Amino acid sequence: MVEKVKGIEEIQSDHRGWESDHSEWQAAIEEWRKDHKRFVEDLSRVREAVEEYRFVLETHANAVAAHTSRLEAYNRSLKQSVEALGGSGVQESLVDVHRDNEAKHDRQRRLHDRIREHHEAVKKALAKLKAAAEAL
Repeated sequence: MVEKVKGIEEIQSDHRGWESDHSEWQAAIEEWRKDHKRFVEDLSRVREAVEEYRFVLETHANAVAAHTSRLEAYNRSLKQSVEALGGSGVQESLVDVHRDNEAKHDRQRRLHDRIREHHEAVKKALAKLKAAAEAL
């Protein structure tokens, strides 16, 4: 197959097209450099937030441990009351305590669920970000 030789006009047209491409590419690169700077700044803020999240987790873990201890103490007290009183009068005396424990447990459950939802959302977003970064 014989390739057609381009004339000077076609060659110059190609060059103008290439120069136009190069100009567009340079403009895009400048925008990407600005974006890159923002990415680094944003990632720094994300890292700080993730590090601060450790405090949220530890605070939650301590709250769960304290809640567990309170319930264990409550259960021991209930068992002792039942043994001492033979069941009579126990129910009335512990109704308010039980309601309080029930409310605390419900609040702890809602908080735990919110933390779980947020944790999973962050985990998913970071996995996507990691995959995108690895594809660079």
